[in-house]
Parts: sequence; structure tokens; C-alpha cells
Amino acid sequence: MKNKKILLGFGLSFFLIGILVTQIDWPKVWIELKNAHFLPVIWVTVVWLVHFSMKALRWKYLLPEKYETTFTQRFNALMVGSLATFILPLRAGEFIRPFFLSKSTATESGTGVPFSAGFVSIVLERFFDLVCILGFFFIVSFYIPGLPQWATEGVRGFSLLAGGIFIFILGAALFPKLIRRIIQSIASLLPEKVAAFSLSMTEQVLAGATAIASIKNFSIVTVL
Repeated sequence: MKNKKILLGFGLSFFLIGILVTQIDWPKVWIELKNAHFLPVIWVTVVWLVHFSMKALRWKYLLPEKYETTFTQRFNALMVGSLATFILPLRAGEFIRPFFLSKSTATESGTGVPFSAGFVSIVLERFFDLVCILGFFFIVSFYIPGLPQWATEGVRGFSLLAGGIFIFILGAALFPKLIRRIIQSIASLLPEKVAAFSLSMTEQVLAGATAIASIKNFSIVTVL
């Protein structure tokens, strides 16, 4: 069965490559290649590799400590997930990345990083990324001359959102029982299906937040 899947994958790849080869105007490609400047590509590639190496390092501290992963496993999962995000809609790579990590860390006994744990770690990662982006957005706004009033107010609102998200992450890591009670109180005012979904997501986030409950892990993730 495994060999059939491999053969099918190679067959599909060669089929798509064949279509590309027949549709590309190769003389024009050669002209563009001769006029291209490759030095910026080299520098961008170096920065890109450093960026993803830092993400792979940070991912270690977003996963529960009981799951052991290597840098290579996390880096490869990031590469596969990024490729999927580029070619598939709806940021499918965010789902493929934890799935690939789960498969690559699985052993003969069946142990490995569960998909749910990997996915929650990505949700936490996105929370940190959003806080960082909104924080920089707030700082940069002071250096933009003539920024409209509505934009300034929007920046302030986003900065408050960033602060709220960061406090939620910190609370989920250090005071999970308190966060659970608050969400349960809010959920009691919502429609049944919305409340059930909110409580389910909260439990997943709280379970994943245990990975950054220690000051060491939280500090490393924040800095990275």
C-alpha cells in the first residue's frame, strides 16, 4: 500500500511537471534569467532560513514538555505547512503542519505528538504573533506623519486588543482555573452551540497553555 502511494505521488508529480514543461515559453524564461539579479534572492533566502529556524526553536516551547521532538522534525513540519499554505486555500498549512509533525514523531508504539496538541500550539503561536504585529503597529503609528484621526483611534483599539490577548495568554498559562470560570460565566449568556464551541476551544487553549506555564518557557516564547 505504501509503495502504491509513493508511485501515485511520483506519477502525479511527473504529470504536473509535464504540463508545465509544455506550457512554458522557455526562450523568454532564459532571457529573464540572464537579466535577473540573484544576490537579493540569496540574502532573502538566508533571512528566511533564520526566520524559520527561530520559529522551529520557538515551537519546542509551545508544545507540552511530555512530547519530545527534534529541531529537524519541527523544521520539516514548518516547511511542509508553509508549502501547503502557498498552494492551498484557507491557510491549509496550519492544519497540515501539526498533522505532519504527528506523523513524523509517531513511533512503532504509536506515541508521538497528537494532532490536537500540535494544533493548539499553533493557535498559541498565532496569539503571540498577533500581539507582536499589533504592538509594532502601535509603535509605528507615531512615526507616520498626518495619520488620520480614525486611523489613530484604530491603532489604539488594536493595541488594547493586543494587550487583552497577551493578558489572556498569561492568564491561561498561570491561572487556568480563573480563566475557565470567566469563560464559563460569559458562555452562560451565549446561545447553546456558541457556548459549547467557546468552552471547547477554551479547554484546548488551556491544555496547550500548560506548555508555557513556566517562566522560562513563557519568556523564551515571548522573546522569540
